[in-house]
Amino acid sequence: MVRSQVRPKVIFLHVLELLLRRKTEIPSAWALTDLIFDEIGHHKGMLTKVINAQVSPELRERLDNLLEKAEFSEEEAPQVQHFKLTLLKKISQSTRLRKSKLRLTTGKS
Repeated sequence: MVRSQVRPKVIFLHVLELLLRRKTEIPSAWALTDLIFDEIGHHKGMLTKVINAQVSPELRERLDNLLEKAEFSEEEAPQVQHFKLTLLKKISQSTRLRKSKLRLTTGKS
C-alpha cells in the first residue's frame, strides 16, 4: 500500500480490518502508526536512492532551475512571481468536460 501512495490513515484502517478478519491480537495505535511511518520512510529512502542513481548532475541542475523563480528587475517585476516550471504549463481554455478530457487524452491544447 505504501508503494501505491495510499494515505497513512487509509493504511491504518486497512491494517485494522485485516487484523480483525484474521482474529489477530491488535497492537496499540502507537505501534501500528510507528510501523506504517517506518515503512513510508523506508520506501521514500529507496525512491531517493533510485533517483540519485538515475539522474545525472547536469539533469539535476536543470530540474533545480525549473523550481527557481524567474528574476526580473524592479521596474518590470510582475505582481506575482511564478516558478519557471509553472510558466511551461498550458492551461486548457475550454470549460466543457468532454473537450478537456479530449485534450488530456490527445495531449493537444
